[in-house]
Amino acid sequence: MSISKNHIVGLQMEMIKRFGEKTMQRGWLAYQKGCVQNVKAKHGKVQAEVLVKQETYRVEMDLEQFDNSRCTCSTKRYCYHMAAIFFNLYGQFEKRTELFLMHHQQMRLRRSKERSDKQKRAAKAYAAPPESSAQESQAVQEEDSLYTWQLDLNKKFAGYFTSPSHHVDSFHAEAEKYINRVTENWLQESRVLYLAAAELFLLVLAENRYSDLSNGYKPQQLQDSFMRLFELCATGFRKRIAHLTLQTSDNHIRQRLLELFDFIHKHAFRWGDAAVRWLDIYRHLIWQIADQPELLKKEEARLQAEINEATAASDKQMRLRLASLHLEMLRDGEAAFPKLLELAQEIGEIEHCFAYVEQSIRARDWPVVQERLNSMLEAVRSSGSKQVMDRYLGFWLRLMPHLDSNAHRLDALRALLPHSFELYASSLEQMGEYRDWIDLQAAADRPLQELNAALLGEIERRDPEAILPYYHQIVERSISERRRDGYKQAVELLKKLQACYEQLQQADRYNEYLTRLIDKYKMLRAFHEELRRGNLIT
Repeated sequence: MSISKNHIVGLQMEMIKRFGEKTMQRGWLAYQKGCVQNVKAKHGKVQAEVLVKQETYRVEMDLEQFDNSRCTCSTKRYCYHMAAIFFNLYGQFEKRTELFLMHHQQMRLRRSKERSDKQKRAAKAYAAPPESSAQESQAVQEEDSLYTWQLDLNKKFAGYFTSPSHHVDSFHAEAEKYINRVTENWLQESRVLYLAAAELFLLVLAENRYSDLSNGYKPQQLQDSFMRLFELCATGFRKRIAHLTLQTSDNHIRQRLLELFDFIHKHAFRWGDAAVRWLDIYRHLIWQIADQPELLKKEEARLQAEINEATAASDKQMRLRLASLHLEMLRDGEAAFPKLLELAQEIGEIEHCFAYVEQSIRARDWPVVQERLNSMLEAVRSSGSKQVMDRYLGFWLRLMPHLDSNAHRLDALRALLPHSFELYASSLEQMGEYRDWIDLQAAADRPLQELNAALLGEIERRDPEAILPYYHQIVERSISERRRDGYKQAVELLKKLQACYEQLQQADRYNEYLTRLIDKYKMLRAFHEELRRGNLIT
């Protein structure tokens, strides 16, 4: 299978124009690992498959109209699967495919600098004098609609990132000053709701700007700044909405809440990195109106209608179902948790269940915390995510002081090995389960230098039988290194073994072991020298 040189040149330009540096690097690695299979070229199109972790993604690249190229992954296009296929095609003309990675980065940097220079020129016209505090206080009123609130903030800050004097890290602080001035004379509940909604308006502005940069070169520092900003807005919403108290007769606030639901619906039920964040925002809002059955009933009916309209098993329908289960948790409590866990595991976002574990911890309902953690064990193990695993273990740490039985704790930690190794080892140590602790170190083949010498000495005194297998293992390993230092360590351990066997009144057993060891390594002269220095043989 081959394509023309002209097509390769065209593809190179598309890669530079549309694909980010990290995407190209991932694509090159996938190509190097041999993930690209079944490549076919016909009628100006290339069809191929990319096998990643037993998952096959099918790609069709249109060599004439690249915009029509598609992939079956969640990104749909301009993904690293397409980049992998490009390198497969490029490799027909250039053996050192990594050279294009360097060329790609250089061209992206050049394009980024050109855009930056253009923005700097445009920014000179942007620096308009700030409005007075009096003017700002009249910008929006508490009686205005949520749309009007958002429109005002958009006008004020939509162009913020285009100015070279404005930075991502200062965006939230500047916006917060304006928001506080605008609402300083508002009624308390209107102000609380506006402040909460404003965090979401700012979040959308930031996400849109980040999306604009998605196909351009982004330094890691800039990416980190945006991630911090996203979390700052989401956290700000959670904190502010928690202060909202809804009065029965407050129709104005109720109307704004319905509009807020409309706004969140436009952003929460989608795929991608922001999906978990927006569903978390949605959940906090429904938690806040848990005592408002009329509002919850309207939202439940709306969700069901949208679920019915959405394409079956689509990304959107999955997220609508998750939202519906959050409402069901309010209504049915623990009975709905298994269904939430099953769906969260199905879409690979077990994080949605952690919120309810946290909720039970705050309520100090320790039996429910334990029940939820136990039910999540298999899902956490199968997630393969270190972040998920660390958070899960963190919950167990908070639960442990409140457990009546240590067996439950050890069962969970044992099931999560090797991720829970340190926590499991420290738990065994604290509980005096020395034999299990020694077995764990031996199974992990831990070097003697990494272990607590004082603890080993205590085990030698309290339960010498338990430590024998580990010392035998370290003796063999030390000798197998065929180094003088290893022989010296083996001799020191043999002396410890001698003391342990004598304490057990099994000196004959030790002598038989030593005799077999000496015979096994009779050709190692340096080892025998160390045995003599240690007075173990004559």
